[in-house]
Amino acid sequence: MREFLAKIDPKLKFIFIGGLTFVIDMSIFSTLLYFKLHYNIAVAISYIFAVAFHFLANKFLTFGNYEKSAGQVGRYLIWNAIYFVLTYALLNLFIYIGTPYEGLYGLTMNYIKVLSRGISAIILTIASYLVLKLVIFRTG
Repeated sequence: MREFLAKIDPKLKFIFIGGLTFVIDMSIFSTLLYFKLHYNIAVAISYIFAVAFHFLANKFLTFGNYEKSAGQVGRYLIWNAIYFVLTYALLNLFIYIGTPYEGLYGLTMNYIKVLSRGISAIILTIASYLVLKLVIFRTG
């Protein structure tokens, strides 16, 4: 399996894993909104699950890094604390921008929240790849 994965471009693996992470994150976030949990709490909970999956999948599958390193985990947690603050800020900014459009074209507030979360995730993806590659797993 390692030999097969080694032949795939790391950027493609990162995009695939990022897509899966996005599905996990958005599924949990949307489900929690459906059950009337406040969107700031919902994003924190969905983020925790997505971060755990993202770290393990990228460590082993994208970057083929099998070393046991507390330093990697520490750097990853610091990066994700920063990433979460950026996610939280962008989410709230886009909800603020989208709020006046509630009801227009059938837009519900939950749809605006989910769309805002999606846009914030897309914006931060490129930064995440560079930080993981150059700082966390140091493969480039």
